[in-house]
Amino acid sequence: MTLLKTFKITGFINDMHESPKYHKIFIANVLGLVVLDEQKLSFKTYNTTHGLPNQEIQAILEDKDGLIWLSTKRGLVTFDPIKEKFRTYSMSDGLAQRL
Repeated sequence: MTLLKTFKITGFINDMHESPKYHKIFIANVLGLVVLDEQKLSFKTYNTTHGLPNQEIQAILEDKDGLIWLSTKRGLVTFDPIKEKFRTYSMSDGLAQRL
């Protein structure tokens, strides 16, 4: 986590996940998904221009296959760190309607 001190992350951090598989730290905030690469000592920010349905991410979880799951105000999203691609799931995919 000392890598986090190297970079200034703008905005409130909603959630964070450190992935030993990818040697990356995934940070959710109101500006999108920030991915810190622990090996390259670099970072990249993903937002709606990269395929997120909403920039504000509430939570992050990594599944056994290595997909990063993100919850947003406009649906559930998976992020493939290898392909750098997002897929959004909504009610048409079987998700429940907002309560």
